[in-house]
Amino acid sequence: MSKYAHDMTPKEEYQQNGFLIVRNLLTPEECTEMKREIQRILQEKKDYGGVLVGLAATSAVFQAAAHHPKLLDAIESVIGSDILFLSDKVVFKSSDVRFASPWHQDWHYWKGAHKLSVWIALDPTSTENGCLKLLPGSHKSIAVHDGSAPEGEGFGHRLNPDAVDENEAFIAECNVGDAVLFHDLTLHASFPNISGEDRIALISTYSNAAEPDFAYDWAVAAMLVRGKATDGVLTAS
Repeated sequence: MSKYAHDMTPKEEYQQNGFLIVRNLLTPEECTEMKREIQRILQEKKDYGGVLVGLAATSAVFQAAAHHPKLLDAIESVIGSDILFLSDKVVFKSSDVRFASPWHQDWHYWKGAHKLSVWIALDPTSTENGCLKLLPGSHKSIAVHDGSAPEGEGFGHRLNPDAVDENEAFIAECNVGDAVLFHDLTLHASFPNISGEDRIALISTYSNAAEPDFAYDWAVAAMLVRGKATDGVLTAS
């Protein structure tokens, strides 16, 4: 894509595009261990709706993943050395959960200080099995989310489909262990999974621990993973 250059530093890429692709962040063996842990957790779940949330709150494997040195190095390269882990989730796409994710900005779901999400491919991802697509530069403004959510598909905050020029999107096809780091105002979506096979991704959310922010009820596994944190807490508006 014309707006996605590879001759910049990681911080410059992130600041210009609102996202950063990090290849081979995790090894295939590390991803296999996570998938094995996911299967263990699923044995205790009766209904997860295609998403498991808050794994690091109870799983030593995912607590370790939240502290992974290569992951924290990548995050530090774009937001600095004071890093707060907030939450994680595993998202499944299969023949049962195959609809596409709509264009949206994550910030509308939590507001407060801006955050960074790390999307890691635990399976290879392609346009056929639901990989991410992102709009370079879209993190520089807040978009109007006025689309309606079909029943059962979630994403109450979404754009109307015609609000984004798909020709400008960066298609983030990934191998196992590749990661996409993106700003919470970066417009992103995903393709539907039409492959008929599972596609699993881990999505973890972090913030700059030195910036005041809300105390989120959903951040049940929040922990400082590098550097130091401020004592400042924002007041809900």
